Amino acid sequence: MTIHSSRSLPKTGLRRASHDLLRLCGMALLTLALPFQDTPACSQTLTVDNTIGTFTSAASLSVNAAGELIVLDAGANALIRFGGDGRELSRIQGTGWGAGEFDGPTDVSASFPLAVFVADGGNRRVQQFDRDLQYVQTIDEPKSAEGLGLGGVFRPTATVQSAQGDLFVLDVDGMRVVKMTPRYRVEREFGTYASGEGRLHAPADICITGDGHVAVADGQSVVLFDQFGNYVRRVEVKVGGPLLALSSSGGDVVCVSASAVTVVPVGPDRQAGCVRIGAGMIVGERVETLRDAARTGELWYVLTPKTLLVCRRTE
Repeated sequence: MTIHSSRSLPKTGLRRASHDLLRLCGMALLTLALPFQDTPACSQTLTVDNTIGTFTSAASLSVNAAGELIVLDAGANALIRFGGDGRELSRIQGTGWGAGEFDGPTDVSASFPLAVFVADGGNRRVQQFDRDLQYVQTIDEPKSAEGLGLGGVFRPTATVQSAQGDLFVLDVDGMRVVKMTPRYRVEREFGTYASGEGRLHAPADICITGDGHVAVADGQSVVLFDQFGNYVRRVEVKVGGPLLALSSSGGDVVCVSASAVTVVPVGPDRQAGCVRIGAGMIVGERVETLRDAARTGELWYVLTPKTLLVCRRTE
């Protein structure tokens, strides 16, 4: 076999090699530019082991680093912490604008080990609590929205904190994500018209993926940004209705609509395909409407308006 260097390669061969290299580069760039397409989803069945709690109208679920389950019961303006065994550990409840009181809360996030955040949209603020649900501080409109160019009322609908301590607040009135430093000072906003293809139109929830991307539920799609707010791609999730909630599970994003839970791979192995669990595919309880879900190890936690289901995958 003869190996040619570029110095000894014939001119026709050099032109052909250059053409092939340009063609391959073009194909690679095209592949990077194409949005991720939803692959056909395979169905999966869950079996209910037990149920936890009775709620008025539960809206959001978060699992903290200790495996405790924190449920936001928006109908009762209550935040409830359960142990992994289902035992209630602590609760705060109240309607109003004082510390530990709520007005139309929509989301709870306990992604950071020692902090719990509640998006208290009716009061136009985010409340922070410690792991035991003791009040810490309020992040409100003057502190959060100062200096940002969009008009409208600051109305947080969801939050998530990164491993670096940055807080990302989804502002549904401004249709944007507001990024704050670990001292909760505004650093930047994104998801606005300036984000181009990443512009948000109907944002509902936010999470951080296993590889550090910021994922936003936007209608029937998940919009991915890096942590500097740069648009990455949009993943279509065809579920027959808008997404209500997101959570991260390794390289997957768990997407919840009223009728189904869809596991969407967004990491390097994302071509593995989606897994879909319809409300009717949950065995052991009659489930008509879903609100949120989280996967930890072998267990699935599925939140309905009235109770929290602890499930396992049916083999």
